[in-house]
Amino acid sequence: MDFIDLLKDINVLCRDDGRKFTDVRRLDVIEEKLQGSEYVLTSGNLFRLYSKKPIAEIEGELMVVSSHVDCERRITKCFSRNETAETLKGTYDNSITNAAILALLMEGTLPEQVVVAFTGDEERTSRGAVETTKYLRKDNKQFQTMVLDVTDFGWIEGADFTVENNFWKEETGRRVCRIAEGVGYPWLFVPEDPDDVPEYVPEDRVYSEEAEADESWEYDEQDVKCFSLCLPINGPMHSNKGATVRKQSFIHYVEALKRFCESLCGEA
Repeated sequence: MDFIDLLKDINVLCRDDGRKFTDVRRLDVIEEKLQGSEYVLTSGNLFRLYSKKPIAEIEGELMVVSSHVDCERRITKCFSRNETAETLKGTYDNSITNAAILALLMEGTLPEQVVVAFTGDEERTSRGAVETTKYLRKDNKQFQTMVLDVTDFGWIEGADFTVENNFWKEETGRRVCRIAEGVGYPWLFVPEDPDDVPEYVPEDRVYSEEAEADESWEYDEQDVKCFSLCLPINGPMHSNKGATVRKQSFIHYVEALKRFCESLCGEA
């Protein structure tokens, strides 16, 4: 699969008014790409869920992969283009992680327990995360969440991905760090509290600043165990000028995401 072409295709506007989606062009692209696949689509005012079977029929704890689709208001035109042989430039908050998880959905190899949530309103109050949580809880489903987003951290250090906002169960955190180390690509850990870094995080991976707000903060407020898997970019996230991402990091991020999805499912 050509990840670069997929990223270009998905880089169109998507908006909401805090209550419902008002511009669904990106959501339409996602749905079109998954036409004919085995995935079941469940729609809400501020979320779209994709699962391999109706969610109520999935046994065991779910791994919800949450990737917001809404564009910040200052972005009025989305784009993605080659900048150099090694880099891409575009409006990648948050189309690039939309593309990453969409690529894995199109592959069709994710475990049954993985439910993908494309959410709205992240740029303001993360009501998409709240609605997703309420929907899943109405069936008394047990789940944890991996939030996908871009980040300012790790670019200078050459990280291919960061693990941020560790609102997780202790055993999940240990497994996340083992998986991250096993992937074999450079990564960093950005804690939710720099004064309370878990002892199992390798010292050379710790970035000693507080992680920035993303959907994980709202999932945590909803008492959902969660963390963020982020892709480092360079430049203004919320601008029509766009930001830069390393092509290699994007590809490595997709590979790492696949490993996390496969390895964290079925956790007790």
